[in-house]
Amino acid sequence: MRCGRSGGGRGLAAGSNRTRRPYGLLAYPVREFPQATFTSFSFEDFIYPATCVAFTLRYPERRGVWAKLGWYVFFPTWMTALEIGIERYTDLVRSIHWSWHWTWLTLLITFHMTRMLYLWFVEKGAGPPAAKGGTSS
Repeated sequence: MRCGRSGGGRGLAAGSNRTRRPYGLLAYPVREFPQATFTSFSFEDFIYPATCVAFTLRYPERRGVWAKLGWYVFFPTWMTALEIGIERYTDLVRSIHWSWHWTWLTLLITFHMTRMLYLWFVEKGAGPPAAKGGTSS
C-alpha cells in the first residue's frame, strides 16, 4: 500500500516509499493513475495523511502511559491488518520481498515522526490557538 515513486509534498510516508518500489519490495498491479505514479494514490494522498491527522489530533495527551502506548500500537496494527486483507483479497498491492512486520514498523516510525513534527510545530508558536493556550475566534 505504501511504496513507489512519490511526488513532492506527500510528507513522511513518501520518504520511505521512494525506496521500496524500485527495489522490488512491493508492487501495485492496479493503480488509480498508472501513468502518473507507481503507488496507490488513494492511500498516499488521502487515507494515510488523514489517519496521521487523526492519530495526532486525538492523541491521549492527558492519559497515562498505557493509553499512550496503546495508541501507538493500535494505529499501525489496524492499518497493517487492513493491508494484509487488501493484499490477500484484491490486486491492489502485492508483496514481493516485504512482510507485514516491515509495514507495521514503518507505520509506527512515521506515526511517531508525524507526532514529533506536530509537537515541534506547536512549540514554535505556529500551531492552533487552542494548543497555545488561547481561544479560537
